[in-house]
Amino acid sequence: MKKYLAFIVYFTVLVSISFAEEPGTTKVERIPSVVFAPNFIGPLFGLYSGDVSFKAADKISLDSEIGYFNIKTIPIVGSALPEDSNFWFGNLKIGPTLYLDKAYHGVFLGAYVKGAYFVIGSNTDNLNATSLGVGAKLGWRWTWDWFSLALGGGYEFNKAFVEVKNSDPLIASQLNSIEGAFPYVLFKMEIAVY
Repeated sequence: MKKYLAFIVYFTVLVSISFAEEPGTTKVERIPSVVFAPNFIGPLFGLYSGDVSFKAADKISLDSEIGYFNIKTIPIVGSALPEDSNFWFGNLKIGPTLYLDKAYHGVFLGAYVKGAYFVIGSNTDNLNATSLGVGAKLGWRWTWDWFSLALGGGYEFNKAFVEVKNSDPLIASQLNSIEGAFPYVLFKMEIAVY
């Protein structure tokens, strides 16, 4: 834990120093070429994720997110589970975002596609699901030097294709696919690179 916190402090100081401007220089309005956000707190809870966005044009960025969760990587919880238990998932999201002013500044509207894979259960009774989804987001982004903040919301539709390996045929026959749509709140703090 101490090494993890030391890394976060070191990374923050390194980024702050590397993007500092010399005194007396005039500030030129710049647009970041890349904006990224690793999830520093997630590994404490078994979630490894992050997102990266590349400037594609003056008002367009290409955004992507990736994530992986495994309950066995959480020290206290993972060691208490039976050896043959599984609960993990991985996901990937990609899509363009249009900014009304300029990339990474002001009102934005984006669309994306998403894929995910889930495994829940044990070696004998488990549920595997492949999920495909589409979504849209709307919000506002501010970018100051190396720091970027986005606030907004969105709506996402997912359909999961389920495979059940279960000793009870009634349960296995009832779960073929699951679908649903839900709204969400968007809050991102990211690092901008020029």
